[in-house]
Amino acid sequence: MSTSQEASATPLTMFPGTGGVRLTVSRVGLGGLLRVELPLLALLSIFFLVTLLVSPGQELRLWGINLPSLIFCPFYVLTGIPCLTCGITRSFLAMGDGNLSAALVFHPLGPLSYFLVVAFFVVLAFSAAARIRIRVDIDPGLRRRLVAAGGAILVAAWLVKLVVWHQVGLLGWWS
Repeated sequence: MSTSQEASATPLTMFPGTGGVRLTVSRVGLGGLLRVELPLLALLSIFFLVTLLVSPGQELRLWGINLPSLIFCPFYVLTGIPCLTCGITRSFLAMGDGNLSAALVFHPLGPLSYFLVVAFFVVLAFSAAARIRIRVDIDPGLRRRLVAAGGAILVAAWLVKLVVWHQVGLLGWWS
């Protein structure tokens, strides 16, 4: 970042007593937008287009083409047990289809993840339109606690998913 951009940075500190999160807003030129924000917006736009065009059953909606059912998860291929993130792609596709109940069956954290990606897209679009960069710095101690909490939530969601998948017949091996 150039010195003129650093000078225009306006730091806002959230949760000041904990030293946990620091939010910095700074002006960014077109070159900065082309390096970070605009490529991310393009990728997210493609992501949303895919969720609108492909159903969770992997059928391309525009032409009615059935895509082959490929399993990319080596853990599932080796064990027959879905991994922590198995089903998240189908959950995203179900959300693009507007089917919240199917999204929850595919992965309990899928709808929340989808809405977080939508929120990120909106913030990114706003920052690109306003030509500002929003930087969030998290204290290493708080970051470790957030990662641990996220990991615990992911494991809990995985256990819920195993039970739900068994109940709806997606796990044939567990009787």
